[in-house]
Amino acid sequence: MPKMDGFRLCREVRRSASFAHVPFIVYSGTFCSPEDQKLAMDLGASHYLRKPCSLDLMLEAVRSAGDELASRGRPTPVGPESELMRRYGEALVRKLEVRSAQLELRVRERTEELSRTIETLREEVERRTVAERELQLRSAQLRRLASELALAEHRERRRVAHVLHENLQQLLVAATFRLAPLERAADPDLRRSAVATHELIDRSIEVSRSLTVELSPPVL
Repeated sequence: MPKMDGFRLCREVRRSASFAHVPFIVYSGTFCSPEDQKLAMDLGASHYLRKPCSLDLMLEAVRSAGDELASRGRPTPVGPESELMRRYGEALVRKLEVRSAQLELRVRERTEELSRTIETLREEVERRTVAERELQLRSAQLRRLASELALAEHRERRRVAHVLHENLQQLLVAATFRLAPLERAADPDLRRSAVATHELIDRSIEVSRSLTVELSPPVL
């Protein structure tokens, strides 16, 4: 209830000339101590039930309250008003203490949960940071290796082109010079063989020159 609890309502009902005879059953899940139960009965409650309870127990309490009302008349508060209010105030304090303890526990649990979440996020950020640094390092290494590989390939191309130009082609040209006397030989078969060999060497020179240009194009 928004403005009063069950104890206060019970007190007001018992003080009312119009509703004092109405059976009043306290059904509470908050005021659950033996002191609270005795206070409810002393305030004039017909019965006290603690949440949760079965429907059978509720119906039995209603029947019992009706029977007691018929046999004994309306319940009345037990004890002086000031004493009942003092005990009611103590019950409220106990309720507030319990609620405060529950709230403090929930706050502590929530704080611990948030702390664990923050720690998990911090570890995840650190892990991602390390992974990103590792990725950047690997990328830099790959770029460096690619650059070194390209440079090594360029050097090897120039070296092979130099070998072809300065060695193989020179040797092939020298071989053509050696074939010249054979091309003028008296033996026709020998001349034909020398000419055919010369042609093969010329083709080899052309292929060698073409390969040299492909391996190391001249700077324009």
